Amino acid sequence: MAVPHVVLTDTQYALLAELMLAPLPNLLEDVSARGLSEEQVAGDVPALLWMRLIEECDGVLAITMKGAAVYYRAQHEKAECRLADVTAFADVLEAEGGASLEQRQVWGALRRLAQGTSSLEEAMGSVRAPAEL
Repeated sequence: MAVPHVVLTDTQYALLAELMLAPLPNLLEDVSARGLSEEQVAGDVPALLWMRLIEECDGVLAITMKGAAVYYRAQHEKAECRLADVTAFADVLEAEGGASLEQRQVWGALRRLAQGTSSLEEAMGSVRAPAEL
């Protein structure tokens, strides 16, 4: 069975991530502690239930197998994008020969890029000298 490609909002994705850890009772009572908006969650839970990505039983929300598959597919796609950025970063460094680049900055930029905390443009901007920009 193919995993469906579902476009989720940031809040829907965050809800799936929380439910991957454990089922959540009384979700609306503690969403602010999880960094989520109560209004957004109240709107997103019915949509996730309708898509059958989550289920509710006795007031407890849990992720379904389909929801887990959609969550892992999204994680995989993010990792693929980060890997493509790391490869592009390496290609640019190789093409430039690295002569004018500060090596310490290269390693830090590469780490941030691989972790997904910076974009390819930010990584390249952090290793180039100000005169090159």
